[in-house]
Amino acid sequence: MDYLRKQQLLAEADAIRPGLGAELARFPIATSAELDQIQTLLEEHRQVTAGYATLQADYRRQTDEYRRQAALLEAKIAASGMAPLPPAGLAAARYLAAVASGLGLTTTADGAMVAAWVAQDAERLRQERVQSQREAIAAELRIQAQAASRQAAELTAALDAARRAQAISERGLDQMESEQRTLEQKATEYVKRIETARDKLMQLGYRPDLSHEALEALAAEVESLEHSLAEAEEALKVYDSIPPSASGLASMLERSQKELADVHAAMGSAFVHGSSAARLSGSVMGGRSSGAGSAAALNGGAAGFGFGGSGA
Repeated sequence: MDYLRKQQLLAEADAIRPGLGAELARFPIATSAELDQIQTLLEEHRQVTAGYATLQADYRRQTDEYRRQAALLEAKIAASGMAPLPPAGLAAARYLAAVASGLGLTTTADGAMVAAWVAQDAERLRQERVQSQREAIAAELRIQAQAASRQAAELTAALDAARRAQAISERGLDQMESEQRTLEQKATEYVKRIETARDKLMQLGYRPDLSHEALEALAAEVESLEHSLAEAEEALKVYDSIPPSASGLASMLERSQKELADVHAAMGSAFVHGSSAARLSGSVMGGRSSGAGSAAALNGGAAGFGFGGSGA
């Protein structure tokens, strides 16, 4: 296949220039790449040859046109009677004709040429005015384009800032959602703790009708009893070394039992009778009240010994 292609390329080379194929055959052409290069060179040569032929045809056409125009001009000069003019006059006439042709006139009369010059100047002024207006409009458009570019840059920067703020807000929203879930978990845990504490309080005898004010009043009463107990303890220190009589002890026991019964009655109105809380508070209050009653009984016993009022 490469051999047939090589022979075909050599034949094409001979067609371009006789003997060119024989000159190419002396070179060691063995690969398809070398055949491709030769084919490319032959194709470029054909294109150059075709272009050169086109240029020659154009040159001949232009030459013929120039000769035709020259003959036509010579005929016009001969018809106008300017053929006998000297070369300087003929050159001046040709210059006037060229000027008139440039002005778009078919005559070289003074009035027509002046009018044509005036019209040409007016047209040039109009074109300059239009060009000036166009330049002013173009300058204004450039200013507007620059302002639009700045606004676009500002909008782009604002959009980027808004995107960054949105990203920050989304991260903050995720954090808030996480914190909200944590708070909900803690709230659920606290509710469970409150329910557990309420169950324990109910087991201990807590009553819902015990308000904060009632507990505060009970605490005030406890504080008053503690104060009375402290006074009784101070009074007991005086009678520690005095042995009580039998009648004084009996009177002291009766008073203590009465005061203890009063304390139990008062405590029963605040707590459920028999509950652990009531027993705890009752035992504390009863013990302190018993101490106060014991102090009173001791005072009575002391009176029985002649240190106070009437004894047993």
